[in-house]
Amino acid sequence: NYTSLESKSMIDESQLMIKELDENYKNLERELKETGDQRVAAAMINNYKSRIKILETLVQKLNYVNQLKQEKNENITI
Repeated sequence: NYTSLESKSMIDESQLMIKELDENYKNLERELKETGDQRVAAAMINNYKSRIKILETLVQKLNYVNQLKQEKNENITI
């Protein structure tokens, strides 16, 4: 469960970064329609790769925080 303040903060930060990438992608779409430039298509691919990287990093961080909480709870109950 990722309802802690730390988790929410990480999720919010990731969502902001993805929103910026989304805005950039929309600009790239317009540019691709106007120019047909393959470099723009490559930039669009990189945009998606950046989103994936952000989400992979978020999952790693959330799993780490969750693991720390579980370890802390196990130590308390022992």
